[in-house]
Amino acid sequence: MGAEQRRERYLHNLMAVIGGFFGGYAILNRCDILGSAQTANLLSMTLKLLGGDLREVLIRLGAAALYACAIALSILVPEYLGWDLQRFSIACTAAVSMLLGVLPAEMDPVLGLYPIFFVMALQWCAFKGCGKYVSSTIFSTNNYRQTIQGVTRYCITKRREELEQAKFFGLTLCSFHLGVALSYPGT
Repeated sequence: MGAEQRRERYLHNLMAVIGGFFGGYAILNRCDILGSAQTANLLSMTLKLLGGDLREVLIRLGAAALYACAIALSILVPEYLGWDLQRFSIACTAAVSMLLGVLPAEMDPVLGLYPIFFVMALQWCAFKGCGKYVSSTIFSTNNYRQTIQGVTRYCITKRREELEQAKFFGLTLCSFHLGVALSYPGT
């Protein structure tokens, strides 16, 4: 593996640590709500709509809109401004880190996650994977699946590429959960 590939893997795993940290922060500080993805948010929005809770629908719609804006920016920023998307994502992540420190703990939990909804969507677009592997740095389900599949295939075939896959996704998974652990109070 060359120096550029090592740098790319290091940055990928560092961003997975950050993704895990923001995931842990969201769960610990905002009523067990995850701000890294839209599945639960859109499910909640649908249920709140069926329940007639317009205020909650609008708050969740705002979260979905911020997520969508970040995804759109991932195309617009490099295309129209010529900026490196990964650097832009890192800069936005730093700004959000500072912003989270001043948000009141007692504010609506979904509103309190607006910055995370935005920056995690941007990170997901900027850090889509590494080398030949498509791998998220903001949640762990696919990384978990790929690790288990790689280990299982390696046990059957003994092919080196299967072990390499398991190692790559396993390290991403460990990096993500190191970030989660770092978000825990008292660490």
